[in-house]
Amino acid sequence: MRLSDAMGLLVAPIRTSAGRAGLLHAGLTLLASLAILGTVYVVTTVYERRAAQDGIATEARSLVMTEAEGGLAALARQINSHVASDPAGSTVYLLLDRDRRVLAGNVAPGAPTTGWQTLVLDRGEHAGDTALGLGVALPGGALLLIGRPQGQLEELEETIMRAILIAGAVAVLLSILGGVLLGRSVQRRAAGMNAALAAVAEGDLARRLPARARGDEFDALAGAVNATLARLQAALARLNQVTGDIAHDLRTPLARMRQRLERAARGAATGQVPREVVDRAVGDIDEVLRVFAALLRIAQIESGERRASFAEVDLSAALADVVDALAPTAEDAGRSFPVAITPGLRLRGDRELLQQAFVNLIENAFRHTPAQAEVRVTLAREGDAIVGSVTDRGVGIPPADRERVLRPFVRLDESRSTPGTGLGLALVRAVADLHGAELTLANHAPGLSVRLRFPVQGRSRSGGIT
Repeated sequence: MRLSDAMGLLVAPIRTSAGRAGLLHAGLTLLASLAILGTVYVVTTVYERRAAQDGIATEARSLVMTEAEGGLAALARQINSHVASDPAGSTVYLLLDRDRRVLAGNVAPGAPTTGWQTLVLDRGEHAGDTALGLGVALPGGALLLIGRPQGQLEELEETIMRAILIAGAVAVLLSILGGVLLGRSVQRRAAGMNAALAAVAEGDLARRLPARARGDEFDALAGAVNATLARLQAALARLNQVTGDIAHDLRTPLARMRQRLERAARGAATGQVPREVVDRAVGDIDEVLRVFAALLRIAQIESGERRASFAEVDLSAALADVVDALAPTAEDAGRSFPVAITPGLRLRGDRELLQQAFVNLIENAFRHTPAQAEVRVTLAREGDAIVGSVTDRGVGIPPADRERVLRPFVRLDESRSTPGTGLGLALVRAVADLHGAELTLANHAPGLSVRLRFPVQGRSRSGGIT
């Protein structure tokens, strides 16, 4: 293997987020392990040294009291007794008079001083070892030295150090293994997401990113992407449906217009073109233009462009203007048209679009109810919302069709024998979504009740209501 290839294998994991995450995990695990082991080492050695110092100091105080009660002779006898009972020399004793002559003990004088010091033992089982000693000045210039060999403490430190090295090596291996496993787990999940997105790009819009029930960051990301894909799939389905509906709804007026233009062409050959044929052709063209105008208006609303022109709107006054404009139509048909509008209800929105939505609802009620049937319009404050409703006494809409009729070009009159384009309620729904309102269709027993609920506390998801 060439050096460049080997370096490539070493650097490759660092180039991926999963590899970097694995290396970071390994490094942090190693550092944590070393910190714990180092703390254990320091705490253990410090504790043992402090325990040895406490034992030496306690015995020194006992011997000093012996000297105070019986003098140097009594102290020398006490030390010789301790030495005789401890042939292994686990404790070091030395008693010097003021001329630094040895009175008792089991260690060579050397150059002892007062305070804590390190001694090198020259006899007994611990010859050559170091000892921790404490020198105490006695009255009259005598010096007492007590010490304990540090061989056991040094062996303990060496044992702990070996354990730390072994544990450190194990920690390194485990941290590397954990890092590799973590990196592979991240890589597998990223690969699954990439495969799902690749399938979507190839046209499989029903494909979704894999998500687990535990709900970590990857699952939250997958959920957000899946929700976006679901909306995209629904939008494309609506687009396909609208495309088919446009072809279906425009085919009839265009076919009529072609027939009339053919008739006009035949009349032009004889010099006689009936005015009625031309007028009806113009009417067909106007109907097609109205359909396209409605589609463009709905597309503009759904894009959110009109949100930039939102302002404070007196919805009560705007609806009152709509009612005043449509009241003559209701009167000509002899229908009851009761209205109950609470004055002064205001919200942020587009006045023109709000009025158009209510116009569509009221005209739909007029169109789909008998001439004498009642149509009621209300607007009131209900808790934290403004609710506008249009109710009628017609045949209503079956519950199974209430969601479907809100889509463009959907008409319950499949024969298209009644006037209309099937875009009125679709525009109302677009206006409601733009303003963050809730649009509901409910049974009025008999008839239909359409409600628009505008929240007025806080902001809606579209930011339109205050």
